[in-house]
Amino acid sequence: MMLGGEGVAARKTVLPAELIACAVTLRAACEHEDQQRPSHGSDSTPFHPSPPMSTLQDALKNALPGASSSGTGPAARDPGPPVGAAALPQPEGTEWAKRLAEAGVRMDAGAPVAGWVQKTVGAIKALEAQGRKHDARALGQARDEFVKAREKRAWEAVKARFESLNLPEKAYRAIKQEGADVEKVLARLHTRRAETWTGQAAAKVRDLLLEKT
Repeated sequence: MMLGGEGVAARKTVLPAELIACAVTLRAACEHEDQQRPSHGSDSTPFHPSPPMSTLQDALKNALPGASSSGTGPAARDPGPPVGAAALPQPEGTEWAKRLAEAGVRMDAGAPVAGWVQKTVGAIKALEAQGRKHDARALGQARDEFVKAREKRAWEAVKARFESLNLPEKAYRAIKQEGADVEKVLARLHTRRAETWTGQAAAKVRDLLLEKT
């Protein structure tokens, strides 16, 4: 069946204004260079070169859809939200960090939570030795509250990952009851290997998540 005029018009590709402008400039430059170039054996007419062709061609490429502002390739993609342990709460800016700083301990940015725990143990001992038992208790309480909240979020993330991979809930309950290291479990769930576990029995998934490496 023949398409009407409206159907044909609807199929036309609309080019960006920048692309059209660059194409016109490139064509005009080619014509200008041909007209201005002196004929063989003649040196009476001065030659005024047009802009370098490579420059015009680069401008044309940059006007294409999907080109980056630098013209070196496709625009960078949004990496998206963090996953796994990177999505869990971090100690920086918390009451724990404040109490630890008051005890004279400052942590490097991005230090692992295990490092925070280790430094806190030493700080509590130092505070108690100085007779600052109230500060020692406050620091310990701030640590415990943060660790508990982070662990809760980690188990929530594990359960969500189980659901997204369609893994048996029985395996989730088993590893939680056994007191598994939730952050190690979460890290293993965010691997390509874990994406192949769909359809496995609960016991098999449990063993894969708890296996020693």
